[in-house]
Amino acid sequence: MLRNVVAICVVSVAPVICEIVASVDLCLFMTTKNSP
Repeated sequence: MLRNVVAICVVSVAPVICEIVASVDLCLFMTTKNSP
């Protein structure tokens, strides 16, 4: 039962973390690209 709960938590949190990481990467990429 606990394993199922953990799996559900991971599955629901993973996309959010991916989105945050992607936006941070994009921000860093844009700043490094724009800086001389």
